[in-house]
Amino acid sequence: MTFYPLARTLLLPLVRRNIDQVTGTEFLPAGGFILAPNHIDWLDGFYLAAAIESSLHRRTKFLTASNNYHWTGVAVQIPDQARGEILSMAVDELQRGSIVCNFPEGQRNSTDVILPGKTGCVRMALLSGVPIVPTGIIGESGRTFGHSVKLGLSGLHPVSVHFGHPIEVVPPTGQPTHEWLMAETQRLMVAIAKLCGKRVY
Repeated sequence: MTFYPLARTLLLPLVRRNIDQVTGTEFLPAGGFILAPNHIDWLDGFYLAAAIESSLHRRTKFLTASNNYHWTGVAVQIPDQARGEILSMAVDELQRGSIVCNFPEGQRNSTDVILPGKTGCVRMALLSGVPIVPTGIIGESGRTFGHSVKLGLSGLHPVSVHFGHPIEVVPPTGQPTHEWLMAETQRLMVAIAKLCGKRVY
């Protein structure tokens, strides 16, 4: 059992109070797509879910190995014994028309320089055939989860979410090389950096 309807009714409106601007919603595809944002705060996922819910009335799903988010109904749970199947699980969701969020930096980063991206988003796009939507989040970063919740529910520390033009990953001739994956990932990170006002690593 999940409590997404309850979270959508009670939690997301509280989080939404802290979002002062959402731009680029006209770029969001109608079908499945990969949401690729920078990662500054513990509550980024909630801000993104609230922005998507308000704009498209659709649920955003997040890949996670933690059991802490199962109740939300938005977690694509990765069992311990299936860590190697993360790509296929994500691709299945995308091909069913889901929105799947993946933070390509791989960790929270409150500096003014975006971290080098991991290749997961590009791999998912290549295997599923869906576009990647680069996304920028701008706001204050909480020191701890509790501090983030305090900031997020106060409504006094505004966050803005900026969606960019979808990036289509065109398969290379032959098997994708590591260099090709890194080049496509760098193209994605440059787009994200422009949206969140950060410098590229």
